[in-house]
Amino acid sequence: MTRTCLVLLALLAVSGCKKDAGPDSSAGGETPEADDHGRCPKPGEDDRALEASVYDTDGDGKHDVRKVFRVYGEGRERRLVILCREADLNRDGRKDVARFYGEDGSPAREESDRNFDGSFDAIAHYDGGRLVMKELDEDFDGRFETRIYYEDGAPNRIERDLAGRDPKTFRADRWEYVEGGRVVRIGTDLDGDGKVDRWDRDADLEAQRRLEERRARRPVGESDDEDEPSDEDAE
Repeated sequence: MTRTCLVLLALLAVSGCKKDAGPDSSAGGETPEADDHGRCPKPGEDDRALEASVYDTDGDGKHDVRKVFRVYGEGRERRLVILCREADLNRDGRKDVARFYGEDGSPAREESDRNFDGSFDAIAHYDGGRLVMKELDEDFDGRFETRIYYEDGAPNRIERDLAGRDPKTFRADRWEYVEGGRVVRIGTDLDGDGKVDRWDRDADLEAQRRLEERRARRPVGESDDEDEPSDEDAE
């Protein structure tokens, strides 16, 4: 085979190669697409300080991830900080999750479409990159009726707007308090005045707490025979 043929074969091989997960375009050079329900801002005339990259992560020839960056500085001082990342999880051509970042590059908010119907039904809020609260539309009716508050990455309180007295405003009428992943007490507002009218508690947990309190007050050396839960504890 001649040298010329070898060169041609090499060029054909290179042109046929495809990156599986690398960016397909950047620096604001995205190809205009049909509405994909994207939430990230798009670079353009209104904001030249933005750059975007799109990615084909599964090698099917379609862009399923978009990242948008804010440009800081110029020349050698130029740097990019991620502003938003959105993804099409089920490959239907619509973005299903979008995460927004603060100026330091840490997560600030994430919106997601959990049932892939084209509407976002969950919003996660972050503070300093740590999850602090989630808003959920659990029945997918377009109204966010549940808020879950987190402490150190674990839920510690759940607020629900069950009555939906004001369709435009979240008004909690049930409060659930969580300890160790377990709901220990529930307060319910029955008349819509914003105050708890009824408390429901975890009976087993309350009995265990009263038992531990009696043990703590028990004189040293006293027998353990009376430490069995009583009928009062079980109520």
